[in-house]
Amino acid sequence: MGSGCICSKKSQSSPSHAHTTPPTHPLSDISSLETKKRQRWSTTLKSFEYFQNPLSRFFSQHPGKFKRMTIEGPPSDMRWEVLKALFQYKSQPMPNDLVPSEFMSLIEKDLERTFPGHPFFMNDFHLQGLKALLINIVRLNPDLGYCQGTRCLEPGFFVFLARQENR
Repeated sequence: MGSGCICSKKSQSSPSHAHTTPPTHPLSDISSLETKKRQRWSTTLKSFEYFQNPLSRFFSQHPGKFKRMTIEGPPSDMRWEVLKALFQYKSQPMPNDLVPSEFMSLIEKDLERTFPGHPFFMNDFHLQGLKALLINIVRLNPDLGYCQGTRCLEPGFFVFLARQENR
């Protein structure tokens, strides 16, 4: 017991331990974190509030800061809008001529192979939405191009986005 480690000694009640602050409830920590996120995003977006789409404008002018703040996590009520800005989501179709033809042919092949029995992707509208998502990922990452392995990740993300859009 001569090691000086208080962990190995039986604790005795002392006046210094009597006034410790009780641990906070995890839910109060979450709401506090959400409040901090909301304040940070609101403060940042204040200078962009006069634009038609403040999030997209913020992303186009400060992509590094936008991505860092997105990784840290936007407030829960802003997540869908932040993700749409991040992926440059547009409700109207975009031309495919900006994507090299070899990537387009790989995307076309992968559409047929992506969860072929899943009811969500039996709907042509959803399949075309997945195609648009894959094309946009290629556009946003031209140095990377298209990676066939990502076709297994995006469908889950796409189903999530489609559900958010229908809220």
